[in-house]
Amino acid sequence: MIQKRKQGSCFLFVFLMFLAVAAGAQDDVRTDSEVIEVTHDRIHVQIVERGVGESCRMEVQHPASLSTRSFRLANHERLVVDLKGVVLPRGRVVRVKDSSCVSAVRFGIQPKASRIVFDLFDTIPKKYALTPRDKSFSLVIGGDSESAPLDEVSDRGSAVKDAKEIPAPRSTDEVVSQVATLETEKAQSVVATDEKMNRMETTTVIDSELPIPRVAELTDEMDEHLTGVEAPFALDTPVIEFSRGDRRVANVTISNTSQVPLTFSTGSFRIRDPGLSSEERVADSKMLVSPKMFSLEPGTRRQVRVVLTGPPSAAEDVFHVVVTALEGFENIKVALDREEWAEGAIQGRATVLVLASRTDTLPEMTVRNDDSGAVIGNSGKKSFLLDGISICPLDGKCTTIASQRLFPRMEVQFDVPEKGYLQFLKVAGTNVQPHRIEVPLENIEGKE
Repeated sequence: MIQKRKQGSCFLFVFLMFLAVAAGAQDDVRTDSEVIEVTHDRIHVQIVERGVGESCRMEVQHPASLSTRSFRLANHERLVVDLKGVVLPRGRVVRVKDSSCVSAVRFGIQPKASRIVFDLFDTIPKKYALTPRDKSFSLVIGGDSESAPLDEVSDRGSAVKDAKEIPAPRSTDEVVSQVATLETEKAQSVVATDEKMNRMETTTVIDSELPIPRVAELTDEMDEHLTGVEAPFALDTPVIEFSRGDRRVANVTISNTSQVPLTFSTGSFRIRDPGLSSEERVADSKMLVSPKMFSLEPGTRRQVRVVLTGPPSAAEDVFHVVVTALEGFENIKVALDREEWAEGAIQGRATVLVLASRTDTLPEMTVRNDDSGAVIGNSGKKSFLLDGISICPLDGKCTTIASQRLFPRMEVQFDVPEKGYLQFLKVAGTNVQPHRIEVPLENIEGKE
């Protein structure tokens, strides 16, 4: 909801404030001639305009002194900031009107963190700087910062599979699986020798492999230098789906798009409570990846084999296959022998989402009213994808937003204007259903 602030007498101001408090209302978006405000849960964003096509500044307030990390994505233009230590109750997409800088602000959930995604117009300069403060931070785009250098955005399109699929609220769909996301959350990489997998392996490039390390853990501190950098490699398969009766074997092709030789490490994890604030990565020997380590020259590629050795333990098991790129053969070998990673060796990380189903049951979608539009939920036992999402006013141009995957018990909120509508495709495996939801909702409450 967007409304103009109006100047008035003190009495009128106090009276209006009283009405707002009494009604328990809180605007999601406010604008005046200089500042646009966006609020979701405990996070408050102020967007300060500096001129059309020039630059802008975002002042973000959050509930505690938290560590932050950011990176910029090109095509389409997006700026991502992760707040570690605070988890929002659910994701949210807020469209921003009357701004020459930001078209939408998206709030998402990460393991032990919250993610804020700013959708930027193409005319905005590609430099930005983030300045953290106590319980807030300042984000300057296209301007100067006294305490932080401006980061350049890489234009290497080959490292970004499909930027339009970068998720808004949640990193659990194709977007999270894209190379461009550069997963900066904590990942534990458990690597072990698997002779059977090595025999099954097929490659498109013949190269020497590094010795298999014992155990290596990728910590948050080791990821700090990834901030603002795109991954120097690409994956051809962001999502793998194993249905009932399928042969649970798949190949993922990894391409070195950089100008230097790279060494790659692979690992896999099962995801407990995917998409929820309690989401957790746990080791699971049912998911095998081979080879565990290999090297690629610039411009070359090879396949990694992904095998599920047993049936899913639930209606749908969710796994992450994590691929990490490292530079410096000798340093890496020494570091692995010491069960440590060489400082500065990690160049990028990407995740492939693996879904394994043991039933053919279709997921169940719920739709309910919300003060700002509509809330879509998953009340079933399997995930589904919302694709081709458009938010449309009654008599205006529709806004297209990124695809989102909903896992069981997960909800996502859409800021739909009154008398407008939301349309999307619900994709569950090979089953595709178009949906159009008009706001306000009348007889659409409950299950699909």
